[in-house]
This record gives sequence, C-alpha cells and structure tokens, in this order.
Amino acid sequence: MESIKILSALSLIVLVIGSVPFMSTSCEPLDEASDQAISADQASSDNWLDHDWLYRKRIEISDPVDDYQMKLNVSYDGGGNVSCEGNVNEDFSDLRFTGADGVSTRPYWIEERVNGSYAVTWIKTSGEDSMYMYYGNPEAVSKSNGTETFIAFNESIIVSYGDYTTSGTLITFENVSNDIATHVHYRYLYQANTNGRNAHIYTDFDGVEVDAYSFTDPYSGDSDVDRDNVSDFGKRTFVESNEHISDEIEFRFSNGDWRVRIADIRVRKHASPEPTWSYFSGETTPTSDFEVTVLDEYDEVPAGEEVIVDFEVVNLGAEERTQMIEFRVDGELEDSFELTLTPDEVYEGEFIWTTEDVGDYDLVVASEDSKGQLTVEVVEPAYFEVQVLDFDDEIVEGEMLIIEYVVTNTGGSPDTQTIDLLIEPDQTEVDSDEVTLETGQESYDELRWNTEDHQGDFELIVASEDQQDEVAVTILQDAELVLHDLLVNGEGTEVTVEEGEEIDITVILENMGDLEGDITVTVYEFIEADELEKRERWNYSIEGDEEKEIADRYEFENQGKYTVEVSEEGIYLDSVMIEVEEAADDDGVLDYWWVIFMIVVLTGWSISLALLWRKEKSSQPARPGPPRGQQRGKQ
Repeated sequence: MESIKILSALSLIVLVIGSVPFMSTSCEPLDEASDQAISADQASSDNWLDHDWLYRKRIEISDPVDDYQMKLNVSYDGGGNVSCEGNVNEDFSDLRFTGADGVSTRPYWIEERVNGSYAVTWIKTSGEDSMYMYYGNPEAVSKSNGTETFIAFNESIIVSYGDYTTSGTLITFENVSNDIATHVHYRYLYQANTNGRNAHIYTDFDGVEVDAYSFTDPYSGDSDVDRDNVSDFGKRTFVESNEHISDEIEFRFSNGDWRVRIADIRVRKHASPEPTWSYFSGETTPTSDFEVTVLDEYDEVPAGEEVIVDFEVVNLGAEERTQMIEFRVDGELEDSFELTLTPDEVYEGEFIWTTEDVGDYDLVVASEDSKGQLTVEVVEPAYFEVQVLDFDDEIVEGEMLIIEYVVTNTGGSPDTQTIDLLIEPDQTEVDSDEVTLETGQESYDELRWNTEDHQGDFELIVASEDQQDEVAVTILQDAELVLHDLLVNGEGTEVTVEEGEEIDITVILENMGDLEGDITVTVYEFIEADELEKRERWNYSIEGDEEKEIADRYEFENQGKYTVEVSEEGIYLDSVMIEVEEAADDDGVLDYWWVIFMIVVLTGWSISLALLWRKEKSSQPARPGPPRGQQRGKQ
C-alpha cells in the first residue's frame, strides 16, 4: 500500500511539471532552423482531407501505439510543439488530425486554450508512425470531443459538500480494462471552511485504494463564493497514476468540512516508453490541376426561386485528367458529374438549386483540387396583396368600367408582378398593369374594362401572382325599344281626312332593355317636298322590360300633306302619311240630296205604274181561238 502511494506521488510531480503550457516534455519545440531542415510534405489532391482546409503539416511519431492518447501543444504563430504560422483560426476551431493517408480523421480534445496563442490538444493516434495536422478553414467548427478521444471521459463538474469519508464514492468508471497500464487524469478544486484543513482524493484501482493526492486548503475562508464556477478558485492541477486497471475506478474523499469540484476526468492508455512526437514538416498547400471558378454573385434570393450557379473549370496540369465535379449546399451534396479535361481545356457549366427555407447558404462547386464558393441569403419571397378601393357596381353596357385598387408588397424581398383584371368564370383577362415594389411599398392604380357586348351579372377579379380581390358588377342593357305598330284612325300606311277633322294616333311598342326608354310622336306638315314643319309633339317613357300602348288625338285645321312620325332619341322608327282635303259646303250637300230624292220618287212612281198596268191586263176575259187540231191542220 505504501509503495502505491509513493508511485502516485511521483506521478503527480511529473504531471504538474509536464502540464505547464509551452513546456511539454513529450517533444521539444522545433526552432526555425530545424523546421526548415525538414523536407516539405508533397501534397496532392489524392490525399488531401478537404480543399476547405488550405494548410497542413505532417507529424512523425516515435514508438507509436494504436489508439493512444498523445498530448500536443499547438501554437498560433510560434512556440509550443508545433506552430500554425498564424494561419489557424484564433480559437483553433479548424484544427483537424488524420492518419498517414491524409484523409482518415482522428478524434481529438482540446484541454486548454488561449485564443490567438496556444491550444493544449490530446489526439487519439492510429498506431502509425506519421499523421497530418490540418488548419486554415475560417468556416470550420471545432470537433473537440473528449468522449471519442479517451478510454473514459467525464467533463461534468462534480460538486460535493459535507463530511465524506473514505467509504464515500464520488464517481465510478466501469469496464475500462486495457491490456496495458492506464493513466487517470482529472482537474480538481478544493476549498475548506477552516484554514489549514487537509483533504484526500482517493482512487480505487481493482479494489486497491490509492491516496492519489492530498492537499491543504488553498483558499482562506469565504464559503459564499460562487461554487458553480471553477474559475473563481485559483488552485488547479493534474494527477496521474500509472496503475493497470482491469475493472473500475472510484473517486473518494476524506476529512470533513470541505468542498470539492472535480472536472474533465479522463482515462487514457499508458505505455513505457510512451510514444513521442519526432518532428513536423513545413507548411504545405494542396496542388490544383482542376481549378474551379464560380462566376455568379447573389445577394438576396426569395425562397422558392431557383439559383443558377454558373461555373468554369480549367485543367492547369500538364496531362489529361478526369475528376468528379460536385455541387454542395451547406456541405450537402446536391449534384455531381465526372469531367475529363485536356491541359488548358476550359469547361463552362451550371448547377441549379431551388431555394426553400430562409437563411444563409454556402454554395460550393468543387473539383478534387479546388473549389469555388458563393454565399446566398434566402429571404422571405415578395407577397403582393391586392385590395379594390372603388368601382361602380352597376354600369350600362358599352360604358367603361374603372376599378381603382391598391397593391402592397408585404413580403421580404422586392419584386415585379403583373396585376390582372379577370372575368369569371373563365378568368378572361381584360386589362393588366406591371408593378414593381420594394418591401413594404404600396402602389395605387386603376384597371379598365370596356363593357360593350356584355350584359348581366359578372364576378371580376383583381389579382397579383400571390393574392386577389373579387367584386360583383351588373352590366345593364340600355333601353331597346321595339315599335310593334303605328296607326292613324286604324290605318298604318296612308290616311285621307278633311280639314278640321280629328285623327286617332295609336303607338304600340315594347322596351327589350333594362333601362327606361323614351319615344317621341311628332306631327309634321310638308311645307315643300323636302321641308317639314313641326305641328305637334308628344314625349312618352316606357320602363325596362315593358310593353305599352300609347293613344292620342290631333285635329287638322288646314288642308295639305302631313306625316305622323315615331322616333327614339332622334332616330326614326316609323311614320304614317295623311292627306287633308278641303271640306264640302252646305248648298252642294242639299242639291245632292234633292237629286237623290227625285230619283227615289221617280223610281217609285215608275214601279207603281208598271204594277197597275199588269194588274189591269190580267183582269180582261180571254178571247176563244180555233181548236188546236184545226189550227194545226190548217197549217
């Protein structure tokens, strides 16, 4: 038991010394001269991780062990084990490590980092005698992961209060057995409420208790310090044990009246001798035979629209080559094809991507050697809302219908759209306007429809490409008068009357339209053959869809020729001609009747004489004549 404690104490001393930044004992930092003496790695597109990473260095390892966790102090620009020459992200988020093939990634975990200065990194090596460190990608996100890097890992901060004894268990790792010895690392913070109180952190390896570390309160007194923030306390260290573990590890504490935090507990392999970093190559960049250039630039693209990415590929190499050309959106492969180019040959093509969700997207066209990239901001599409403001809901056929409207772009991007006036049910277009609007902008305008040859009820639509407003309109048929008859004294052609005589005028007509109609009946006198003079005029109204008979009278005072004419708004419909003659005087009438009387008297007297003569003759006796036979024989 005592020997185990001694080994643990020695391990502590080694770890404390080796954990100070820029003082790694696993590999001395290379100075500029030795770095230049190492031959540069010959990069090619066949073994380059990804052309998003612009730089890499080759690392060689002495005494490699498979799946071994090795600590590497990476500097931003000088110092540590290896420098990134100022080409790494300040937060080291673009660090990546691969095996000797240059493309098989290896897990890593950043234990400690000072932005723009250094990053103490643990890497799970592959057992090969070389590997690669990549950097130089401003868009990269850190892949630091302790769970994938170590045999066992817990990064949660564990807080204990009160009186724990050696029988109390704080955390247990199970099933961490290995075929070689194991190191246990953890970070701790201890505070006692009374100065000078001692505490012990115990680890239990295979049932054997090890006093891993004992310490005295480094903080004087204040128990109200924020105990959820390890950075409030100044004491940090690392403890190692070189014990072989076949089952589990336990963390336990002794002594009372204390507070302990433990974080980043990790278990790693331990070999003797441990693998060490041998040297590092100079900084290299990938070769580029197929150079890709994206020719387009986009600012904002409405969601749902297509983005056409025009690109150019040129073979800068000395030989004919074939490579895959890929099109990716935010890293996701959208399309690809195989391209063969002879030296200096140029290929021009395009990829089409249909936008969907709002956001910023990186569009990349890449060969195996290089890539072209553009960023597209997908925004809410334009949305043109339409509202009808004013119109006449009733209008007479043939008149111009004017519809006033306002259109507003309530979407997220500018656009140009056509605003249509459509007639249902077939949505026949009768007018349109082209409108360009910025986001939030509105425009007032009007659409027109010539209603000629249209009657009845109509549904009209004012529509943008996004939305529409509907209105109902009635197109009224104007008055349409049909003259069925025009009669003067019952006659429809020509009439002769004497002066001073009255005539009866009858008009029979029907209104076939929707609106009230007016007709005019006029009596004209012919002054000369081609000249008329108005003598009388009557105006009449008739409602829509009504049949009507109109009657009036007129007396002619003078001889001459007249006409009775019917017209609608000055348009001739029909007429009847009238001849007015001179009236007969009274003497002539008496002579006429006297002649008739004499004729009647004489006719009556003649008839009476004839009847009297016939009566007298029939009353005389008959004279006897010879016998018939004698008379016939005499002959």
